[in-house]
Amino acid sequence: MHAYLITAKPSRRQQAMRWLGRWIPRALIWAGLLLLGMAVFVLRAARALIGLAAVAAARIEFEAATRAGKPPVGQTIGVGVADAFTDEFNRGWASRPAA
Repeated sequence: MHAYLITAKPSRRQQAMRWLGRWIPRALIWAGLLLLGMAVFVLRAARALIGLAAVAAARIEFEAATRAGKPPVGQTIGVGVADAFTDEFNRGWASRPAA
């Protein structure tokens, strides 16, 4: 006579726990990816809206400065900042690398 291993069929509770153990990590991963995707969307949308607002503000400032007969403050500051960045870039490009 052969020895047989008698096994019991898993109970409904054990089956439910196995199902939960399989699907809870998947659901958490999907929730995390969904939240990350929403954060990326909000940041990208905000970047575009900030760019549009900056362009609108520059146009309004230019129009107001033209009507007042004064130079636009943003343009004056922007030209100085752009010159500083250009000078810094040229100095960094022309200098010899450290050995």
